Amino acid sequence: MSTSRFFLLSLALVASATAVYGLGRRTRRLEKRQLEEGLRNWEDEGGNLAPPADQAVPPVAVPPNAGPAP
Repeated sequence: MSTSRFFLLSLALVASATAVYGLGRRTRRLEKRQLEEGLRNWEDEGGNLAPPADQAVPPVAVPPNAGPAP
């Protein structure tokens, strides 16, 4: 009786862990697909991740005396 109860509980635990893993994996895949689709739509509408050239921050020049000491 005790052995069959142990196996039954173990089987239930493994089944529930497998179900939780499968649902979580499906959710992550769906979220990734939705994000990729949203990014494609945004880019198709003229969105751009890089700032325009006139708004870009110019590089900061390093003064000549700020180099490493010899």
